[in-house]
This record gives sequence, C-alpha cells and structure tokens, in this order.
Amino acid sequence: VGRDVVDSKRFNTIQRVIGAQTEDTDFTLTNPFAYGQVNFKPVSWLKLTGGLRYDHLYYDIEDRTRGLIVSPDLGVTQPKAGVVISPVKGLDFFANFGRGFRTPRAIAGGTLGTPAEGVADQNAPAAKLETKEIGVQFNSADGVWHFLADIYRTTFTNELQGRPTPLPPLSLGPSERDGYDLEARVRVYQNGGKTLSIFANYSGVDGKLVGRTTPGTDIPDVPGYMAKYGFDLVVPLPNDPAQVMTFLVSQTFEGAKSLEPTSVFTTKSFSRIDATLGYTNKNWKGFSAFLGFVIYPDRRLEETAFLFGTPPAVGVSPKAPVTVQGGV
Repeated sequence: VGRDVVDSKRFNTIQRVIGAQTEDTDFTLTNPFAYGQVNFKPVSWLKLTGGLRYDHLYYDIEDRTRGLIVSPDLGVTQPKAGVVISPVKGLDFFANFGRGFRTPRAIAGGTLGTPAEGVADQNAPAAKLETKEIGVQFNSADGVWHFLADIYRTTFTNELQGRPTPLPPLSLGPSERDGYDLEARVRVYQNGGKTLSIFANYSGVDGKLVGRTTPGTDIPDVPGYMAKYGFDLVVPLPNDPAQVMTFLVSQTFEGAKSLEPTSVFTTKSFSRIDATLGYTNKNWKGFSAFLGFVIYPDRRLEETAFLFGTPPAVGVSPKAPVTVQGGV
C-alpha cells in the first residue's frame, strides 16, 4: 500500500514577489495494489513470463479555493507478458508486452481531472500506456562484448503539453510512438582488477498525435534522437585491492524537440558531458564516495524550454556551464 499526503499552495509571483494565491488544496491518495508474476522454462532455450498488477486509487480532496470536497476512486489493471528464445548461450531473442497508467491529477485547476483537463470530474479516468517490443541481445561468456537492438511501438491515451503555473497541462489526446534502440559495450583492457570499457548507444523515435481535429501532430518535448558514448575505468589502489577508484565519462547528444504540436516553436540539438569519479572501500560497510561533473559545451538553453503567454513566447531554464556535486 502506498499513501501520499499533500498540502498544496500556489501563488502568482512577479520578480519573486508573491502576489495573489491561486491554489489551496489538501489531498491524500491511498494506493493499495497487488502484483504477481510467473516465469516458466519448458525447455532450456525458452523462457515465458506473465504478470498482472492491480492498483486501486482512493482520493480524499479538499479544494478550499473552489469550495469542493470529494472522494473519488478508481481501479486499474496492468498485464505484462514476455518471451525469450536463446538458441545459443549468450544470444537472446526477446519480445515484451505491457500496459501501465498515469494517475488522474488531483490538482488540475479543478478537483480531479485527467492529468490535463483542469476540470472537476469525480470519475476522471487514468491515462493508459501500452508498449510492444521485440529485440535481440548478445552477451559474450567472458563478459567482454555486449550488444542490444530493439524496436517498439507505444500507444498512449492522453498526451500533455505543459503550461506555466497555475495553468494545468493541456490535453492533446492519444498518441503513438515508433522507436528503436541500439547499444554496444566492449571491455578493451583488463589486467587483474583494472578494467577499461567503452560503450555507445543510440535511440530514435517517431512520435505523433492521432485522431486530432486541430492542426499539428507532433508530440511536445520528445527529442527525435538520443545518442551517447563514453568509457568507464576501474582501478584498485596499489597494495590495497579493498580500495577501488572508478572513473566514468560520457557525452550525450539530444535531438531537437517540438514545444507544441505544429512545430512552429522548437528547440535545437545540444550535448551534455557527464563525468563521475567514485571511491569504494570494502571496509566502509557498503558506503562509497563520489565527485560528479556536468558540463554543457554548447546550447545550454535547449534542455529545458517551454511556452508561455499569449501570443506564445519561449521561456528557458538555463543550465550552468559546469555543475559539481559530491557526496557519500
């Protein structure tokens, strides 16, 4: 059972000065659920998987701004299924099917809405997600090589377009995504506990809104591609193999994305560099330490962009050129 207890207050602000209050809502969401999964191998080269999860959502909402008190509830069933065929050791052909959901929004410019409508609806449905996937992967017995490729189709019943607070997200209706993923990893050096591996992956997606009667079919905030490459290095400290240093560096490239269905407003592609230095010690009882860096070599305004105002304009949340974070 999960339980969320939320007290939400929102205000208009201008230059960080608080103005009129726009939201004053308390709500609780109690979510009992049950889940079961069965794995079955009738022969050594075939694995079958089936699962089912049921969620029930009990809301208790007090919207003081609008003087509404309601307690809607709904149930959602989520099946999943999979099959893996392994003709030789390390080589797997797989197929998966699954359904999920997104809960209705308890604060949406009304009491309860689909996560976009912003209207009071005691019987607002959950948005449903369904994915079908097929693919192949290979892992060598010595752990040196790894490859994976897959294609998938995802259907969703209610895409959203974000809007500035206090406006709720805008409902865009159902969508379809056709995508694929490619990834590879190879260990290029090993000497005792020292290892060096390089990796790369690429994901492409073609998404569109379906059944629309208004202009535009692009899904907002979905990049056309994501690409990544990098390496990771593991080095035990001299004369003490209990202490290990790890170093991981990668660069991610993200394609342009539309900010609204007609693609009049779009972002540009950009890249981000992530670097992490880690330290582990077997005598630390499971603790480890890290120092991380995030670097934007170009276009650091593109990762978080949004529309606001009438007529619409583009706002951004600029990223720092370099961010440093450390911890234990």
